[in-house]
Amino acid sequence: MDADGPPVRRAGDAGWTRTAPRLGTQGITQEELVVLGWNCVDHIVARCPQCDAALAGSQVGGDSCPACSADVTQVLRLHILGCEEIESALREHIDRGRAHIDGARAHIDASRALRARSDALRARSDAIAAESKALVARTRRTFGLG
Repeated sequence: MDADGPPVRRAGDAGWTRTAPRLGTQGITQEELVVLGWNCVDHIVARCPQCDAALAGSQVGGDSCPACSADVTQVLRLHILGCEEIESALREHIDRGRAHIDGARAHIDASRALRARSDALRARSDAIAAESKALVARTRRTFGLG
């Protein structure tokens, strides 16, 4: 393993690796194939640098051109970095995440308000109980029962 790059964690790794993936230096990862499969099945994702075959996202199953077996890792990664479909899906995912966070914050605020109201009601209840106890004691003394 090369110790030049910063430590990075990749999905599925049991531990840390020391080299960050560099564009086109390692085979296409399963995660990259998933991104292509979810977002790019309906359009051309690359042209093979060797035979110029147009590769649709639905044709990509690895880092080799289905027509000539040339390495297409770099052109696939360039597509992932510049694909409007992927960017749009990512923005949508981020927006949904933000909406969930906003909803969670609203729930937290409501929970805090309910907790404050509960504390106030508990304090009022304790005060009424103390008043009631004092009234009972005074009544007992008044009538000589205590």
